[in-house]
Amino acid sequence: MIAFIIAAVLTPPDVLSQASLAIPLLALYEGSILAVRLVEKKAATAAATGTPPAAAPPPPQANPAE
Repeated sequence: MIAFIIAAVLTPPDVLSQASLAIPLLALYEGSILAVRLVEKKAATAAATGTPPAAAPPPPQANPAE
């Protein structure tokens, strides 16, 4: 509902332009909810099995020959 209100304020009074802004906003919102669920599920599985979460690789070591 809020996405359609934002679209109504930001676009001209045309239903097509309002929908063309509101629908992608809703898709991004729902996509972020799904992404958080996947990340939380992965973290819960890792915590249950006792494996640490994946960390960033260490920075490359300086080559002393250079």
